[in-house]
Amino acid sequence: MPSNQELPIELNKVTLELLSRAKLFLDHALSHSSHDSSLDRMVAIHGMDNAIEFLLRIISSHLEYESIENKRLPGSLTEMAGVLNKFLSNNYNYRLTYLDDIKLLRKVRNLVQHGATDPAPDMERFVSFTKRFFDKTIENIFGVNSENLKISQLIDDNDIRAHLEEAEKLLVQGKYLESIVSSRDAFENAIFQKKIEGRINVDPSPILAKPGSDSSVFSQYFFRELTNLMQVNSFDINYAKFERYREIIDHIPGKYKVESWSRVMQRPWNKEDANFVYSFVSQYVYKWQSEELDPLYERDSFYNKFTIIESLGGIELEETAPSFIYIEEEQDIRIHYVSEKTKKDLESLSEGSTFRFDSIHYKDGQKELELNFDVKLLKILFNLETNNPVRWEVIINFEKIPLSWHRKDFENGKLVKESPSLNTSDLNELIELDHIGEVTAQKIISFREGNSAFNNPKDLDEINNLTKKQKEEILKYSRI
Repeated sequence: MPSNQELPIELNKVTLELLSRAKLFLDHALSHSSHDSSLDRMVAIHGMDNAIEFLLRIISSHLEYESIENKRLPGSLTEMAGVLNKFLSNNYNYRLTYLDDIKLLRKVRNLVQHGATDPAPDMERFVSFTKRFFDKTIENIFGVNSENLKISQLIDDNDIRAHLEEAEKLLVQGKYLESIVSSRDAFENAIFQKKIEGRINVDPSPILAKPGSDSSVFSQYFFRELTNLMQVNSFDINYAKFERYREIIDHIPGKYKVESWSRVMQRPWNKEDANFVYSFVSQYVYKWQSEELDPLYERDSFYNKFTIIESLGGIELEETAPSFIYIEEEQDIRIHYVSEKTKKDLESLSEGSTFRFDSIHYKDGQKELELNFDVKLLKILFNLETNNPVRWEVIINFEKIPLSWHRKDFENGKLVKESPSLNTSDLNELIELDHIGEVTAQKIISFREGNSAFNNPKDLDEINNLTKKQKEEILKYSRI
């Protein structure tokens, strides 16, 4: 390479992502430096040291130091800074700053690591020079302002990234409350994503949907707090920071919330509020994304072939996310995630009333299965999941009505099989039911011929020698 090449060197996507990560390391370290505890100061020293080392390695990689010099980058931070400084001077007529401070930082870091020394006397100096070194080096070598290195650039999910980008833009504009709102939206969507993608749904709320359970406002508040605590533990969130985040979020005015209750902020919203919320949210969103493991096997190609459309009382349960089903004896407790409109429609359903439940399954766009049965609605509850987009968790507990089961199976869009009806099916169709043989099927036919039709479950008592298993099978999987 000819000497005295010009800086800055144009960034590529990989280097931009690496610089954003380095900025994340530095921000995390600086957040610990502001706390008045020896442990936080020790974490901060390690973090600042790591951020500088990571930045130097990015410089080496981006400028192809090892390829040009035909030797490896030293492992020691002090030596690393020295050889890169010489390389930059020879090839770009540029010198790194604060080399003596970097040397001292590594020395103090070693004292912290090996002797648990509290770096309090030097903390202010290290914070000041680390920020200046980071900002100046990135601007001179890469041509970007460190403030423009945004974590949102690293986020894969389009919706979460859009919320973070909006929070960043509003923060720069000095619109601190609005920035906090956008950060909240990013966090709520990230939490929701983890919740529905996890192997365990960390939500005890279905307990409230059981008959006889206390679903008062107090109980719902208790279970919501319990859900928060479970999520904090399951998702490895710092509880103290989460509580501060919630304290700030609780003060967001009602016009920015679906549920309008809020605490009144007793002072103007400020940059520190917005920075804290953005930093808290962006760090965890990126952390969760970074910790995701590749799936054991590819499922999308299989699951994307199927579509299920369900409705209750003629109200389509349009899904904003996959649903969960808990089955206990004759009761189904279902968790669906629905829009504001669907939530309002479902609120019109009265508990204790009977409704039709429909479930239609499609494969590659063709109907494959259709299920219909009557249910008694035992309880229906709603919890707000996300404000933007508005997404509600609806917990539905219903009891299936006996002798209302109607299943239709299709092939190539044509009906090929149908669950039996006690009043219309022939002998061959009736023996499709488990535990029902020709003798019992003939008894069913004889009863309806002599009594016009089956009208209710009690009519089964008239069938001689009907076993408990046979009766249960008929009640569950046939109709009148």
